[in-house]
Amino acid sequence: MAPQNSTLKAFSTHEVITKRSGMFYFSIALGVLMLGGMSAGLLVIAAREKNILVGLGALLVAWVALYLVRAYYRCVPVVRVGISGITFNDDFHAWSDVQRIQLTGNQPLDIFGARDMEGASLEFSDGTVKALHDGMYRNLSEVRNLIQQFVPEKIVAELTEKSPEEHVDTGDTFIVESPVEPVAMHGAQYIVGRPYRSFRAIVIYALLLALVTWLLILAIDGEWAMFFFSAAGFLGLYWLLTFSVNYFGLSGTHFFLRNSFIPWKRRTIALADIEEIVLASNHQGSNVLRVIDKNFKVRNFFASSLRGKDWLALMRLMRNQGIRVKDENDFALWEQPKMKTWRRWMILSILFWVALCLVSGVWVQSVQYSQYALIWLKIGWLVFIALSFVLTLRFIMKLGAGRSD
Repeated sequence: MAPQNSTLKAFSTHEVITKRSGMFYFSIALGVLMLGGMSAGLLVIAAREKNILVGLGALLVAWVALYLVRAYYRCVPVVRVGISGITFNDDFHAWSDVQRIQLTGNQPLDIFGARDMEGASLEFSDGTVKALHDGMYRNLSEVRNLIQQFVPEKIVAELTEKSPEEHVDTGDTFIVESPVEPVAMHGAQYIVGRPYRSFRAIVIYALLLALVTWLLILAIDGEWAMFFFSAAGFLGLYWLLTFSVNYFGLSGTHFFLRNSFIPWKRRTIALADIEEIVLASNHQGSNVLRVIDKNFKVRNFFASSLRGKDWLALMRLMRNQGIRVKDENDFALWEQPKMKTWRRWMILSILFWVALCLVSGVWVQSVQYSQYALIWLKIGWLVFIALSFVLTLRFIMKLGAGRSD
């Protein structure tokens, strides 16, 4: 039986046992604290109000917390890789049972609300697929290297570019040329974007203005303790806002990372060490450039100041250098003229719908009718708003698919 302790170390040069990461335990602890606190609060309310339904709700929330813990341990098993096969907790599979292996690419995390993560997947002869996620393990690169050593013939390279059949049919080619040209600096070509004119830059300027004003007031008043405390807090907030304002460059031999607001933040990676680069989404923030090296170690670099056409220019620059690039954000699709038109129509239609709701709602409330007439008028208004929204959405979806009529 495979050992269940995820903290065990590799015990020979031919076997590796995975070690769960801090993100794994942090995710569980955060979920349990939030749901556990909610459950405890509901139990207190249920006891005080003597409400059985609230008590049942508290038990339901506690059950969800327990489910979350079980789901994380089920989806992030202890994996043992050896010469004869691979074991997921107690589930052993011989290498002869493996049909297909992908060592890179987004893998689904089968937990409610969790997003896909970079990782590896193995498909077996019985049809089951096991996924391993970089964010959940500290030593997944060792596992990938060992798999590559044992069964290289079953590794399938993921497609770097999707074919038109995998996209929405727009009737256009997906090769979109970017008007952005690289900036030559220090012997390399950089794609800089708009670091000083983006929304984040405006927030940074406002923060700096507020910081200088507040510190001057404290200095004039002689509040030095609050002065240094505020300065430390503002510096931390400044770092949080600026750490992702990165841009990237390439020379003939190296990949460079620079930061527009933190000049001393620099990273250099030899092109010979890069296996592939992934342009991915952070879902809730800046887009991410993910570097996977030859040893399958993954490094994520955020870039909040790069627009879609900047990412396209960077992708073109990297592919010209022979780097394998995977565009998970479909920048080539979203930068097409028809898709830009689709986005404009979407924004305009939402603004129109909100304005229509406000204006017609005020009008309905202001007109004097009998009680029953006012009820029917409100029902008609709601139906009209719903139909206008559905028809507008239908039109812009057709427009986005290149089939407007």
